Amino acid sequence: TAAELLSTRITQGFTAKGSTVEEISITAPLSDAAATTLLRERSADRLVTFVLKEWHFDVNASWVGKFRFDSEIDVIVQRPGEGVVLRQNFKDSQAIQGEGDKSWANMILEAYKAKLEQIINSPEVRNALTAPAATPTAAEPAAASPSS
Repeated sequence: TAAELLSTRITQGFTAKGSTVEEISITAPLSDAAATTLLRERSADRLVTFVLKEWHFDVNASWVGKFRFDSEIDVIVQRPGEGVVLRQNFKDSQAIQGEGDKSWANMILEAYKAKLEQIINSPEVRNALTAPAATPTAAEPAAASPSS
């Protein structure tokens, strides 16, 4: 499916940049409690969920070398004990000019790569992915250190 293809490409991109990433398949965003459980089970510090709402390319020969790319993705970043630290919608409709020396398939791949990079590199997403975790609160004490 398109969601599986995009998930694999996103995982490969994060891994290529040096992040430790595990791809999981879910049918809906997790509650904060379920996300915290999953993250702790896997010793992870963030869950990034991409909710693919629309990812549609329309190549129409009557558009004189252009194709349409309509996209809508929700990005949700959750941290254990903190819950959702980012929920942002990215929706766009573009008419992309074709290039005579490239195939439609390659131009579509370039367009979706550029869209994913735009989303992941947005200041809000970058901050949610790179900001340090909040300090534990009284409701969530820090792990006790072993006594000597």
